[in-house]
Amino acid sequence: MADKPCCAADALRRIRQIDVNGILTGISMLDESISEVRGLGLSDDRGIREALVKRVKIYNYIPPAAAEAYADAIMREYRHAERKNVQGRAGNERRDKEVDGREQDGKN
Repeated sequence: MADKPCCAADALRRIRQIDVNGILTGISMLDESISEVRGLGLSDDRGIREALVKRVKIYNYIPPAAAEAYADAIMREYRHAERKNVQGRAGNERRDKEVDGREQDGKN
């Protein structure tokens, strides 16, 4: 991971709670794991899921009996992050077009 916590206290500050099988569960370094996997450019859900779980397991214990529920929850968070990223890019593109239009209006 690119941005590893310096100590246990730093890792604790990076905990995010997500719903795993109806139970609010703290996952350390989830956002960093999602960001790193997004950077890999994977396109298939299976590969993304495996990469996410592999990274999340570095900082979190995932009980074997609940592994599928954790993987489902982590993928749900990944997809949510992807939607936010797409919406953010679309908003930026709209703002860029608006700014470009104002700049051109000012030149005329």
